[in-house]
Amino acid sequence: LDGYQIALLEAMNSRRDAARSDHAHDYMLTLGYLGEFEEMGRLLEWLIQQWGQFSVVSAVNEMDEAPPQADFFETLCIFRLVAEPMLGNDRVSTLLQTLADSGLNWTWPDDEAVNTYAEVHHDESISTLRRVIELARDGNKECRQTRN
Repeated sequence: LDGYQIALLEAMNSRRDAARSDHAHDYMLTLGYLGEFEEMGRLLEWLIQQWGQFSVVSAVNEMDEAPPQADFFETLCIFRLVAEPMLGNDRVSTLLQTLADSGLNWTWPDDEAVNTYAEVHHDESISTLRRVIELARDGNKECRQTRN
C-alpha cells in the first residue's frame, strides 16, 4: 500500500463523529432505544455516503482485511433487528440499493446472522428492546387490519 491509502484510512479512524464502526454501532443502538427508526435509516445512509467515497472504498479494498473501524456488520445487525421491522419494505429496499450502488463490501446480515447477534448480545437490554420492537410491529399490524 502506498502512504496515501494508509493516511486516508487513518483520517477516517481519527474522526470523532459516528463514522467509525464502534461509534456507529453505539449510536445506532441508542437511536433504537429511543424509537428513532427513521433516524436509524438516515444514519445508515450517512455511513454509506462517508465510507462509500471512491477513494475510501479503494483504500479499504486494497487491504487484505478491512480495519476494525470499517467493519459495520454489527451496526447492520442492529439496524435489521430494530429499524427494519418498523420501516416499510420500500425504505429498506432503497437503503439496500444505496448500499449496493456504493461499491462497499459490506455484507447485509441475513436473518440467521441477526438472530445470532441477538443471542450473543443476550443481555437484558437487547432482549427487552427486541421484545418491544416485536410488540410494536405486531400492534401496528393489528391497527392496520382494524382500519381495513
